[in-house]
Amino acid sequence: MESMLREQREELNTYKIRARFIPIMFIVFLMLFVAGSLTPLPPDLARMLYEQLNRTAYEITKDKDLEILTFRIFINNARVAIMCVIPLVGMFFSFFVMFSTGLGLSAFSMFSDRSRVELLSMTLSAPHTWLEIFSISLVSAESIVLSYLFFKRLPVRKELGITLSILFLSLSVLALAAGIEAMLILGGLRG
Repeated sequence: MESMLREQREELNTYKIRARFIPIMFIVFLMLFVAGSLTPLPPDLARMLYEQLNRTAYEITKDKDLEILTFRIFINNARVAIMCVIPLVGMFFSFFVMFSTGLGLSAFSMFSDRSRVELLSMTLSAPHTWLEIFSISLVSAESIVLSYLFFKRLPVRKELGITLSILFLSLSVLALAAGIEAMLILGGLRG
């Protein structure tokens, strides 16, 4: 009886952890992205990042078909989301991804006619940016919950259904974000 009560308390605790950490992770990711975007880079590192971003962008956007472009954007982002749900490792990976994404924006500004602040403002005005940050916040918070369960030596199996549901929700949000981003890209290419 006592172990059943303990499991119920821990189950309620995981809901509280999720409820607390999703908004915290969102704010932390936004701050990491902004910090990376505003970080000045040495010219050689900036060039390397810029060239890598251009190659990736070309591979994703080489077909001008809405469905294919949406799919490629989605797959690129879904790989990140799936990595971010891994206990403990996922949370740190997501920190790295958000800061690195900001650094990529900083590098891009060095080789364009737009300042870091202008590119950051443009990026933050796009709805898909907010959806992507929210999506990664969901899976990163879940990484924290799973890490908590492992450290407390509690059964993870009971939480797997919730974890898979959160991953599905995260991927659904990323699919919506990919569709919006693809429409914006194609609209910009045609306009």
